[in-house]
Amino acid sequence: MTEVLFTLLVINLLGMLSPGPDMIMVIRYGSTGAKRTTLCCILGIMTGFCAHLLLAIFGVSMLIAQAPMVFTTVKYLGAAYLVYLGIKAWRSNKKSLESTCKGPIKARYAYLEGLLCNLLNPKVLMFLVATFTQIVSPETSTSNKLFFAATIAIEAIVVWALLVRFIYSGWLNTWLQKNQQRINKLSGVILVGLGSIIGIQMS
Repeated sequence: MTEVLFTLLVINLLGMLSPGPDMIMVIRYGSTGAKRTTLCCILGIMTGFCAHLLLAIFGVSMLIAQAPMVFTTVKYLGAAYLVYLGIKAWRSNKKSLESTCKGPIKARYAYLEGLLCNLLNPKVLMFLVATFTQIVSPETSTSNKLFFAATIAIEAIVVWALLVRFIYSGWLNTWLQKNQQRINKLSGVILVGLGSIIGIQMS
C-alpha cells in the first residue's frame, strides 16, 4: 500500500509540474496581483480535480473513456472552452483584467473559470484513468481508494499553495505585473494551441 501511494504521489506531482491550462490560468491571474482572485481560481481547479478523482475511484471515468459519444462530447467541450479562454486572454488588456479581478462577484467568476478549465480537460480524465487502472489494483477496497484520493488532493493543495507563495514573492510578482500584457498574449496563444491540438486529435 505504501509503494502504491508513493507511486501515485510521484506521478501526480510530475503531472502537476508539467505546464497545462490550469497552470497558465493561475499564472495569468497571478500577474494581476489580485491574490484572492488567484486563490478562487485555484479553489475551482481543485474542485474539478477532486470531482475527477471521485469519478476515477468509482469507475465512472473509465465508463466515460470507453463511451465514444460521451468522451468525444467532453473533448469537444474541453477544446472549445480552452480556445474561448485563449481568445479572451489574447483580447484582454491590463485594465480589463484588473477590473475583472476585483470584488466578490469577480472572485466567483474566477472560481467558475478554474472549475470548468479542469473539469472539461479530457487529459485530466485520461491521466487519472490511466493512473488508477495501472497502479491501483481492482481488488483495492473503496476506503483505501478514498485514502489515496485524499492524499493526492492534499498533495495538490500543497503544490498550489507553494506556487502561489512563489508567484507573490516580491520580485516575481513585480515582474509578472510589469509584463502582464505579454503574459496575456502568451497565455492566449498557448490556450488556443492546446484547444486546437485536442480538436485535431479528435478529427
